[in-house]
Amino acid sequence: MTNVYPVSSDEMVEQFKNHFMMKNDKNVDLSMIVYECNDVYIGEQVKDIKEGYGTLYYANGNVYSGNWRNNKKEGCGILHEKTGTRY
Repeated sequence: MTNVYPVSSDEMVEQFKNHFMMKNDKNVDLSMIVYECNDVYIGEQVKDIKEGYGTLYYANGNVYSGNWRNNKKEGCGILHEKTGTRY
């Protein structure tokens, strides 16, 4: 089961506010999603779809930060592998 947690604490929002452009006209939410496989997404969502900027922390230690559109990686982004390799 996938769990979605709205990011509402002032501390969490403050930590990420420079990484997110809130698009008020699109009803963007800042959320944390914890998947069954223990991957964690923190970022923008529109109607429960990853849309905008976000970071996906993979359970294997890799981290992807970048743009999302319709739940898929799109445009600029960086994949940091746990080995230190960056793409």
